[in-house]
Amino acid sequence: MTATAGLILVFALFFGMIALRVPVAVSLALASLAGMLAHGVNPINASLQLYRGLDAFPILAVPFFLTVGILVEASSLGDRLLRLAALIVGGIRGSVGHINVTVSMLFAGISGAATADAAGIGSVMVPMMRKRGYSPEYAAAITGISAVIGAIIPPSILMIIYGAFANVSIAGLFLGGVTPGVLLGLAYIAVNYLHCRRHNLDYGGLEDAEITGDQSSQRTGPVATAIAALPALVLPVLIIGGITGGIFTATEAGMAALLYVLLLTMVVYRDIRPRDLYPILRRSVLFYSIVLIAGGTATVFGWVLTLLGAPDLIEQLLGMFDVGWLGYMLLSIAFLLIIGTFLDPFPAIIIFAPLFLSGATELGVNPVHFGVVVVTTLAFGMVTPPYGLVLLIVSNLAGCSVQRAAIAMIPFWLATLVVILLVAAVPSVSLWLPELLLPDLFIGGRVE
Repeated sequence: MTATAGLILVFALFFGMIALRVPVAVSLALASLAGMLAHGVNPINASLQLYRGLDAFPILAVPFFLTVGILVEASSLGDRLLRLAALIVGGIRGSVGHINVTVSMLFAGISGAATADAAGIGSVMVPMMRKRGYSPEYAAAITGISAVIGAIIPPSILMIIYGAFANVSIAGLFLGGVTPGVLLGLAYIAVNYLHCRRHNLDYGGLEDAEITGDQSSQRTGPVATAIAALPALVLPVLIIGGITGGIFTATEAGMAALLYVLLLTMVVYRDIRPRDLYPILRRSVLFYSIVLIAGGTATVFGWVLTLLGAPDLIEQLLGMFDVGWLGYMLLSIAFLLIIGTFLDPFPAIIIFAPLFLSGATELGVNPVHFGVVVVTTLAFGMVTPPYGLVLLIVSNLAGCSVQRAAIAMIPFWLATLVVILLVAAVPSVSLWLPELLLPDLFIGGRVE
C-alpha cells in the first residue's frame, strides 16, 4: 500500500468512527493501528511513542490549573469576580450580558479552561439573564461563546498543550493570547449591545440582590467591591509575571497558583474545608485522565501520519499552489475549523499542530503567532455542533436544544471569525506583547 493510500485509510477510519460516536481515544488508537499495519510497522512501537508523547514536563501544569479552576468555582472567589464585573459594565445597556462576558474574561485569567468557565459561570449567569428577559437560547449562546475566552487568555491549558507538543515557548504563547482574548471579549460585548438595542432589552443598573440572589443583600461600594476581588486578580499577575520573569516554569506556576488559591479559600476566606478537597481533586484527576488518554493516543496517531508522509504531502501541496504565508494561514484556519467541529481541541492540537507548524515556519510565520491562531481556531470548535462540548454544557444549563442555542450563537460566531482573521493577517496583534516583555525570545523577528 502506498503512503497516500495509507493516509486515506487512516483518516477514513478515524472520521468514520467519530461519525459513529466511537470515543475519540479509541478512534485514534484503532486508526493508528491500521496505519501501522498498512505501513508494515510492528504495533509494539506504539507503546514507546505513547510514552514519549506524554513524557513532557509542561503537561504536568494541566492538573494544577484544572484544580485551580474548580476551587474558584466552588469558593467565593467566583462571586467576587462577578461583583467586580458588575461594577465595570453593570451600568451599560445589556448589562447582564456584558457581565457574562467580562466575568468570563476575569475567570479566564485564573482557570485556563473553557469547560470550567461554562459550567461555573454559566450556572450563575444563565438564570440571571433569564430574569432580565433574555431568551434561554441567547443566554446559552453568550455564555458558551464567552467561555471560549478561557482557552485563550492566559493561563491557557490549550496553549500549554500546544507549547509542549509543538516545542514552542509557553510564556510567548501566554502573552500572545492576551490581546486576541481581549478583542474577542470586546467583540462579544458589542454584539450583545446591538442585540439588546434591537430587542429592547436590559437597560442596565443591577441591584446586589440580582447578583447574589439574596434579597436581603446590601449594596457594597465600588472600592469595597474592588478590594474584595483584588486577591483573585493577583493570581494572573503571579502566573504570568512568574513565567515571563523566569521565576517559574509553566508547571511551577501552576503549582504556585494552586497553593495560593488553597491559602485563600481554606485559610483566608474559609470557603473550602479539608473534607471538600476530595471531590474537588477527584474531578480534576478524572478530567486530566481524559486529557492524558486522548493525548497519548493522539501522539501515536501523529507519529503514524509522519510515517505515512503527511509532512511531505503538505510541503508538496504548498509547492503546487504557492499560496504564500497568509494563504497558508487561511487554509490552515479553514481546515482547523472543520476539524474542530468533530474533534476535541486537545487531540487536535497534538495531531495537527506539529504538522502544520512545519509548513508555517517554512513560509516565515512566527511559531507563537501561528500557535495563537491554531489555539483560538480550535477553541472555537467547542461551541460548534455537532460535538462542541461547551455548547452542550450551556444548552443543558439553559434548558434549550443545541440547535436553538447554535442559531442564537451565529452573530457571535461571525464576530469570532473576524477576530481570528484579524489575528492571522496582522501578526503584531498577537506578537507585540511577547516582543515587548520577552525580547530574548525574538531574534530577527523569529522565535528562537
